[in-house]
Amino acid sequence: MSSITFAGNLAEEVELRYAQNGRAMARFRVLENRRTRNADGEWVDAEPNAWRVQVWGDMAENVAASCHKGDRVHITGDVQTDVWPDKETGQTRRSQKIDASEVSFSLRFHQVKATKMRGTARKEAAPAEPAADPMPLHPQTSWPSRAETPAPPAHPWETVAIPSDDQPI
Repeated sequence: MSSITFAGNLAEEVELRYAQNGRAMARFRVLENRRTRNADGEWVDAEPNAWRVQVWGDMAENVAASCHKGDRVHITGDVQTDVWPDKETGQTRRSQKIDASEVSFSLRFHQVKATKMRGTARKEAAPAEPAADPMPLHPQTSWPSRAETPAPPAHPWETVAIPSDDQPI
């Protein structure tokens, strides 16, 4: 299976559906704008690539709640080709879509405040408790100011002690 990563704008609102087993699935189209240089060396807009994207599970619900038409997003996923016979002509038809493993905003065009979800996104959307600092500083510990910081050692293997009021461990 081929993987792809691209950036583009949502061409429509995200469509959120649920399978019979309750699993969420979101579908949307992303337009990837392309620019090329003409014979005079000027940039011109080329025909955009239109990608059909689908997302499953909790991420589908998060995408549907967060992303809207016109938003600039980055997509990473696997390219899948659907094949079926045309009902009228019997000819074989093909269509490609992206089964996304990651969807994110382009921070070039957005300011985002992330909210970590607890459990499944279908439950009441309550932000998770902030994680405790795994290595908090000792309450009396502070970083030395530039004036207090000693000069780097003359020899690369020499160590420099940083002055501190803390007792050695």
